[in-house]
Amino acid sequence: MFAGVAAVGFGIVALARVARARRLQRQGVRGWGIVLGGSCVALVSVLVVPFLLAAKARANESAAIDDIRPLLQTEVEYSKVNGDFCDTLECVALPSRCIALYDATKWG
Repeated sequence: MFAGVAAVGFGIVALARVARARRLQRQGVRGWGIVLGGSCVALVSVLVVPFLLAAKARANESAAIDDIRPLLQTEVEYSKVNGDFCDTLECVALPSRCIALYDATKWG
C-alpha cells in the first residue's frame, strides 16, 4: 500500500520535473509509474477495506452480545421465581411489584 502511494507521489514529482526541464521523451515511462502505482493502491484498497469492515462488524456484534448477556441471565432467574413465566422488564427490575409473596432475601 505504502509502495503504491510512494510510486504515485514519485511519478507526479518526476512529471513536474520533466515539464520544467522540457524533456518530454521520458514522460511516458513516468506516466506509467503513476498509473501502476495508482492501480496498486486501488487493488490493495479493494482487497483490504472489506476485511477491515468485517472485523469492525464482528467487534460490534461481540460487544452487543456482551451487553445483552446479563439481562438474559436476569430474565432466566426471574422466570424461575415466577413459575417459568417471563414478564416485562419492569417486573424483572422490581420483582416485588409483580410476584405476590416475593422474598428478596431468599432469591436475591
